[in-house]
Amino acid sequence: MSRMMKTWYFRLATLFFIGLVASSVFAYNVDSTAINASDHNEIASKNTDKKSNVNHQYSVQKAKLWNISVEEWDRYETYMSNEGKYYYGNLNLSPLEVLAVTASSDDEMRKFTDIWVKKNHEKLARELAFNVMYRDEYQRLYPNEKPLKPLNKTAYAPQSGSPSTENLQSGDILIAFVNEKSLFSHGLIKGLTRLIEKTPQTKLVIYVVGNHLTSQKLQAWALTQGVSSTLLQSGSVRVTDGTTKYHEKSSNKALPLVFLQRAGNINQITNFSELS
Repeated sequence: MSRMMKTWYFRLATLFFIGLVASSVFAYNVDSTAINASDHNEIASKNTDKKSNVNHQYSVQKAKLWNISVEEWDRYETYMSNEGKYYYGNLNLSPLEVLAVTASSDDEMRKFTDIWVKKNHEKLARELAFNVMYRDEYQRLYPNEKPLKPLNKTAYAPQSGSPSTENLQSGDILIAFVNEKSLFSHGLIKGLTRLIEKTPQTKLVIYVVGNHLTSQKLQAWALTQGVSSTLLQSGSVRVTDGTTKYHEKSSNKALPLVFLQRAGNINQITNFSELS
């Protein structure tokens, strides 16, 4: 074989080797790219799932807070992120208020309104109980000072012409309807009994609304509410089962309810300023 032929074969073999190496490198890069793309897609999918799970947990927590379903909370958020932000964005309305005013039927509106009323009633009952406790603690710690009111009392302002407990008169009878299991009745009952104690010839009748209220159970309940045995024995305070009377006379209004009986007339009390 001539020298020229050897050179030609050598070059051909070299080119073949280079092509083989290049093919391997290309195949490796393609495989690596495919693997990297697959990893990226998997990571992106996991991140999306994680974000979706976090959003769902957030919706669950908020729905539970407002006593509504997750679907109703999501509907509220969707509405407020669109046209709702132009109508109600600066009004500080609760989700229940927004859902009520945007309800698709009267029944749905009533549903959200009922929840909102109950939450507000619970809030005001807590504030009332806190104010009673605040005054008691203030007098205990600073007996020679007049207590400062800790909360704005506009929530308890009376309607025009409505009676109040500020000036009880001899012969007045206070009538209270309370729930047996209410956590907030203690402050109210304590405030009412205080009024009876400081106003001669007045009485307090407490109608307890509950289940299977025996005399022994009512007496035990009264003691847990801070009603003294002296007031009970003297007849100044009377505790009785008011479940039937409540359902017959009060149209199932939210508890607690307080009424003032004076000169044969009975009116609901809407101003509890004397108790705060």
